[in-house]
Amino acid sequence: MSTLRVNTLQNTSTTDGGISIDTSGHVTVDGVVMPNAGPLSNRNLVINGAMQVAQRGTTFTGSATQYTLDRWHFDDGTSAVFDVAKSSTAPAGFTSSLKIDCTTTGTPTTTQETFIEQKIEAQNLQHLQYGTSGAQSITLSFWVKSNKTGDYGIWIYQEDASSQYATTYTISSANTWEPITITIPGNTAAAISNDNGVGLLFRFYLQAGPTYAGTPAETWTTTLSSNRATSLNLGDSTDNEWLITGIQLEVGSVATPFEHRSYSDELARCQRYYYMLGNDTHSPVCNGVILSANSFYGVLHPPTTMRTGPSIDVTNASGHFVLFSDDNGDSCDSVVLNQVRPNAVEIRVSSGQGLSGATQGHAAWLRVNNSAAYVALTAEL
Repeated sequence: MSTLRVNTLQNTSTTDGGISIDTSGHVTVDGVVMPNAGPLSNRNLVINGAMQVAQRGTTFTGSATQYTLDRWHFDDGTSAVFDVAKSSTAPAGFTSSLKIDCTTTGTPTTTQETFIEQKIEAQNLQHLQYGTSGAQSITLSFWVKSNKTGDYGIWIYQEDASSQYATTYTISSANTWEPITITIPGNTAAAISNDNGVGLLFRFYLQAGPTYAGTPAETWTTTLSSNRATSLNLGDSTDNEWLITGIQLEVGSVATPFEHRSYSDELARCQRYYYMLGNDTHSPVCNGVILSANSFYGVLHPPTTMRTGPSIDVTNASGHFVLFSDDNGDSCDSVVLNQVRPNAVEIRVSSGQGLSGATQGHAAWLRVNNSAAYVALTAEL
C-alpha cells in the first residue's frame, strides 16, 4: 500500500486561477469553489432545480394553484393573473428555466400572495442536525432574471416546528441573468422529524399583501404572520416576467457549482411524487383481468416507490380510455383506484365507468384513447 503525503499545496498556474485553499478549508480550482461539506455527488437537496422535467406539461395558462414543472408548485391568490411555462431561455450551462409571466395586473390585499415553492421530504434532511447545537448552515444558490428590478422575498418554513426564516435577494439589472447565493443558518431550536412528511419548504415570493410584506428579519422565528416577503409586486404590469433556474440547496456556507444530474436520474426523483401515463393516444396503462361481469381489475407498478400510497389524477371523460378483452375494444369513461400501496396500485374499471360486454375470467388490458387523456399517480407533499 502506498501513501501520498502533501505538506504544501501551491498555486503553480501561469494564468489567473490555479489551486488555492482559504483559511476555512475551501479549495478553489481556477476560480471555482469545490465542495468541502458532504459528498461530491447528491449535494443538491432540491429536485428538478434545472427545470428539465415537466410531466404535467410545459405551459400553464392563467395558473392559480397547481403543480407546474415537476416538484414546483405555483400559487396565486391575488387578482393578478400569471402564466407559467417551461422556457428555453436560460443562462450558459442550462437549457431550461421556469418562467412566470403577468397577463392581468392586480395588487395583493391583506394575506393575498403569489409564489413558487418546493417542499423537501423530512427524512432527506436529517444530516442538517436541526434541533441540536450542531445544526448545519445551508446555502441556496440559483440564477434569476426579470425586467422588474428590486428586492424579492424568500421564505423558508420548517413545518414540524412551525418556524420560519425569511430573507431577500436583489435583482439589480433588468433582463439579465444574475447568480444569487444565500446562506441560511441552521435552526438549533427545533428538530426535523425523520419521516416522509414536509421537512423544509422553500418559497420564492413574487407579490404579497401587507399582512406578509415587510422587512425579513433573517432569523429563525415562530412568528409567521409578518415579514415573510417584501412589498415588490410582479403583478403591477403585464410587461413583467420572472425566470429562474439552476436552483441548488446544499450543506455548508459556500455555493458550489450546480450539480447537473442526468435527465433519467432527475425524472426518477420526480416520479417518487408524481408519475404520469398518457398524454399520448394509445399509451398503455396496465394489464389485468375481467374479475366479474363488466368489472376490470389491473395492477400498475410505478417505476419507483412513491413517497406514500398515491391518489389518482385522471382525465375522466367520455371515450378517454379503452379496454381490450374478448377480441374487442370497449370504450370506457373513467378509471379509479381500488387498492393503494407506495409501490403498486390496483386500477378498476366497471360498468359504472362505462364498461360493458366484457366476459368474466378473460384477460384484458387498458390504454389511453385520447391525446388529452392521462392517468397519473400523485404522492406530492
